[in-house]
Amino acid sequence: MTALFRDLTAQGLVLWRLRRSSNQQLWCTVFERDGELALTFHDPASDRRPVAETHPHVGPLVDRADELRVLLVGAGWIEVDVALGETEPNH
Repeated sequence: MTALFRDLTAQGLVLWRLRRSSNQQLWCTVFERDGELALTFHDPASDRRPVAETHPHVGPLVDRADELRVLLVGAGWIEVDVALGETEPNH
């Protein structure tokens, strides 16, 4: 893992955000923990940040995060554009 990526994941890096309603959100984040990457899914309104999976390398982690995003969007969740600071869902 590169030093830059390690620095980014030390505090958590948001890979994607989804919204089902104004009060129901799901964020996918990655953290570095003990040399592995922890892929987490959580509602930002909750204090809990459960670890869903760990991966030793970034490639499989990104593939898995994208696979889960596609499944959730197919189930009715709406993508939120994090880069644009979007606060409302796209229709």
